[in-house]
Amino acid sequence: MELRPLCVFLLMTGLIHCTQTGQEVQGQTNGETEWVTVTGDKKLETTPGEEVQGGTNKETEGVTVTGDKKLETTPARPKPAVKVQPAERVFIGENVTLTCEIQTGESWRYLWYRNNEELSDAAGKKTYTITHIKDSHKGDYTCNGTQSSDPEYTQTSDAVTLTVSESPKPVVIIKPDTQVFRGERVTFSCDIQGGGDTEWTYDWYRDDKTFNPSITAQGIIISDYDSGKYTCRGRRRSDSQISKTSDPVTLTVSEKPKPQLTSDLKGPALNGNSVNLYCTVKLPSDGWKFYWIKRRQSTETETDTETYTYSRSVSVYDGGYYKCRAGRRNRVYYTHYSDELRVDVIVKPKPEVIIKPDTQVYREEKVTLTCNIQGGRDTEWTYSFYKNDIEYRHHTTQEFTISSVKNSDSGKYTCRRSRSSYYQISEISDAVTLTVSEKPKPELTSSLKGAVLTGNSVTLSCTLKPQSAGWKFYWIKPTQNTESETETHSYTINPVSVSDGGQYSCRAGRGNPVYYTHYSDELRVDVIESPKPVVIIKPDTQVFRGETVTFRCDIQGGDTEWTYDWYRYRNDNTFHTSLTTQEISTSNYYSGEYTCRGRRRSDSQISKTSDPVTLTVSEKPKPELTSSLKGAVLTGNSVTLSCTLKPQSAGWKFYWIKPTQSPETETHSYTIRSVSVSDGGHYWCTAGRGNPVYYTDYSDALWVNVIESPKPVVIIKPDTQLFRGERVTFRCEIQGGDIEWTYDWYRDDKTSYPSLTTQGIIISDYDSGKYTCRGRRRSDSQISKTSGPVTLTVSGECVCVCVCVCVCVCVCVCVNVCYYLYM
Repeated sequence: MELRPLCVFLLMTGLIHCTQTGQEVQGQTNGETEWVTVTGDKKLETTPGEEVQGGTNKETEGVTVTGDKKLETTPARPKPAVKVQPAERVFIGENVTLTCEIQTGESWRYLWYRNNEELSDAAGKKTYTITHIKDSHKGDYTCNGTQSSDPEYTQTSDAVTLTVSESPKPVVIIKPDTQVFRGERVTFSCDIQGGGDTEWTYDWYRDDKTFNPSITAQGIIISDYDSGKYTCRGRRRSDSQISKTSDPVTLTVSEKPKPQLTSDLKGPALNGNSVNLYCTVKLPSDGWKFYWIKRRQSTETETDTETYTYSRSVSVYDGGYYKCRAGRRNRVYYTHYSDELRVDVIVKPKPEVIIKPDTQVYREEKVTLTCNIQGGRDTEWTYSFYKNDIEYRHHTTQEFTISSVKNSDSGKYTCRRSRSSYYQISEISDAVTLTVSEKPKPELTSSLKGAVLTGNSVTLSCTLKPQSAGWKFYWIKPTQNTESETETHSYTINPVSVSDGGQYSCRAGRGNPVYYTHYSDELRVDVIESPKPVVIIKPDTQVFRGETVTFRCDIQGGDTEWTYDWYRYRNDNTFHTSLTTQEISTSNYYSGEYTCRGRRRSDSQISKTSDPVTLTVSEKPKPELTSSLKGAVLTGNSVTLSCTLKPQSAGWKFYWIKPTQSPETETHSYTIRSVSVSDGGHYWCTAGRGNPVYYTDYSDALWVNVIESPKPVVIIKPDTQLFRGERVTFRCEIQGGDIEWTYDWYRDDKTSYPSLTTQGIIISDYDSGKYTCRGRRRSDSQISKTSGPVTLTVSGECVCVCVCVCVCVCVCVCVNVCYYLYM
């Protein structure tokens, strides 16, 4: 029994149809299509010529034929098979042989088909050879045959697909990298696409020289390698066909590396931000893992990349020294450690919003906002500005400008700084409020409430409300053609003269171009002459060490309007300043020139400076006591004692000391009038002044000698009884003679002849009366007592009678002959 597929001869059509189970066989009777169905999981086994009646069940190993027609089975035609050498997959340029094999019969004539198209050049050939195969030769190849004894064709063979492709070019893969280091293990792989490592053997070359031929594994691991250009090619195991040679891959072998550790930050890290460390191996290569360690840590941290983000929120405690190394492959090959890198972490800076010209601005002004931060001049930073907590501007510079500010620009502004390349973000600044107001009109005021004294200063203030910064101020007076400019809101005139009086106004301006305010209302400044004080020093300008001295600065207007500044040596040295009283008393002073000036209480304006007054300070004096008389004092006279101070000065009282009395005088002299003998003795004196009294030393003692005053005697010659015409001699007889005295004569208690220098006088003009005299000592004008009176009586006349006797010599004698004339 021969097993064949079911071949059904359709009686109605005369066709033979071979089928597998489960397929339908179509026949046709009387124009109607009839069906015979073969079912089952096995091929139907029949004997040649056996009919299968439809409607009857013929079961052969589970095959059932159903239907209402009869089927007639016939023997099947043979089916060739196509064989390919060397393989169904070939490379362009290779030779391929296809063989059509038929198992039964002989003397076959073969027909070849590619993609169901007959190949005329292969007709009749059992073997079809293609040399130098091309891409156009690819396709599905089939064949069938026929015999001369039987014109019927065999079945067509199953198709064999011939694949034509380029010869593969392997790729050299070197691991861990083409840049390796002495001592590393290196894997060389010759990768042929689609080839796998079971289909090929591999030949290896270094610098075009074989160094490992016919390696059966796709990859090799070697430790003995050198730098060079490596290539490989594959040799197919099945047919020894060889691939193309790979492109060369350069292997560079270097000494064990030391990586370089760097940071993504140029300076210190900011706390709360992140820090990236980079462990860079020079002569870049792949496959590394990186190991990081901080000084005083015991374990390393491992990363798969050369970047190590130390912390997403660093703190100051994360600062320190770091180092790294790299390693790769399972049996880890480590580099050297890098040098240590110091990472500094500082407190995150907090920026400050600065608004210029000021936070108080006026409509249409130009305003600049600056995000000021330490170290802010860095081009890698960007700055974000926020208005009322909503992002307002984003800038690459620290500042931006609003060229003409509006009321709507008012608000609270904040900022912060960030650096995207390093993920560094500062804290956000405190809010600064920008206030926009209408164009202002300043108020002009004076530092003084009243008139200005010449020589003083007056400050005018140009005040803006609300106040703000950045202004320059411009001042003008009607008599001026141009404005005066100041950097501050005040304008000082110093020193003031009368011509500086008048009306003033001001305005302010700031920015570039200048933004001006309105002009202020006018302000009148009155200027008058400054008074000049007078220095008065008491008790005197000549004082003595230890005295209390009173300085008075006398200014018209009294002491209620002024305070006083005192100077010694013409303003070189301040003695006492800003005294509230017109007078000062002190015992702390020195010789020198003293001046003063007044400072008006109401506005601190100063007067002119006084003329200097010289104060002379001497040591405590000892007065000199002297008498007005050189000798003894005659009773009844006066004597003056003088208590003299050197140098002289005023304001003293003098005190005179005698064991029995202590008189006091206002002047430096003390006169004892009508001296008596009891007034004689030792005298001392001292002087005192001030309150409390400042006393000088005592003078040396002075002896005052008092003696009785002599009483002269009047002698009249020739007699107290005289006749008219007689010559009379008056003599005032005082002990001591006439050289010590002068004489005063009195008749009837009236001065007759005062201060005669001789003791006696001869007079011819006289009258009766009581004559007295007294002496006046020439040395000191002391006078004697007055003599007792002597009465002179004058009567008649006297005639001179001359008698001459001549005896050789003539002698004449004249005799007054007095007689009374009676009326």
